[in-house]
Amino acid sequence: MPQTARSWKFSDPADHWLEYKNDALTLHFTLPLKTAVTAKAVQIEIYDPTIFVDLEFAKHKRVSLRDAPLQCLLTFDLPHQPTPAEQLRLGQLGNAPLDTSSFGEIFANKIPLKCP
Repeated sequence: MPQTARSWKFSDPADHWLEYKNDALTLHFTLPLKTAVTAKAVQIEIYDPTIFVDLEFAKHKRVSLRDAPLQCLLTFDLPHQPTPAEQLRLGQLGNAPLDTSSFGEIFANKIPLKCP
């Protein structure tokens, strides 16, 4: 049975602080796992389902592993950037009743991890 992020237990955030710069308020933090994950492949997706909060990772050292085998490959996939055509269609939605519960997933930061 594959592990899912929903089953993981995290310690309290560490190394956290707020920074206001260039008209943006940024929350920096480290979210350590309480125990190691033993899955060979996982993909973590981080997003706000309401799409009102912009979740952006630091430019350097976005995600790191501790005590992982050297063969593990950790990558970071930036969120989808809407094309001008997609932006136009979104702008035309107006007040149409929509189920927006999955809109945020389109803009998810994805962190695939594969280990041998």
